[in-house]
Amino acid sequence: MLALLSACSVKQDAGELIPVQTVAAREAALRAFKPWRASGSIAVDSETEGKFNASFAWEASLAGFDIKLFGPLGVQVIHLSEDKNGAQITDRNGSINGDDAQQLLTAALGATVPIVQMQDWAVGLPGDATEIERDKIGRLNSMVVTDDSNGKWNIDFKNYTVQENMYLPKTVLVEGPEVAISLSFKKWGRGVVVDSGRLSIPGVSS
Repeated sequence: MLALLSACSVKQDAGELIPVQTVAAREAALRAFKPWRASGSIAVDSETEGKFNASFAWEASLAGFDIKLFGPLGVQVIHLSEDKNGAQITDRNGSINGDDAQQLLTAALGATVPIVQMQDWAVGLPGDATEIERDKIGRLNSMVVTDDSNGKWNIDFKNYTVQENMYLPKTVLVEGPEVAISLSFKKWGRGVVVDSGRLSIPGVSS
């Protein structure tokens, strides 16, 4: 009986039993998880802008995404968003609008960050990765992605947490040509898309 249970599920430290899925079934469930919201911390090491640490609030929907970075005492330092109407970034120097969030973020950081593809990496989807390594139950261990400028990105998934009977990344390391990023996800949840295309988070006014 114990052998049968271990073959059909994987036990987590917290005691959850998660049914074993095929890679295709797992990735279909992850894509259906959107819209989602997450919070945690980020460490960025840019060759041009140096190192900085922040906490983040990240929301993603089918229409786009909204990312806020907060410094000490919860002061917002960067707000980046993109939807069908375009992109906007706001920092201490003001707001800039454009057609592409990646271009706006590159200008702010002084390094290219494939922020659109990171919407997939955040939940453990490979996106356009061509070199993929998985663990024994099919979750992403590491992968390599080539961006539009032929830059190589190495992504390592250090550990996972459980949300709604799914494995979601807890720590993700992203290393590219000019920047290294460490993402630590502390909380995951779902958002509800409203008519404006933004996410409505239960208990939080818009």
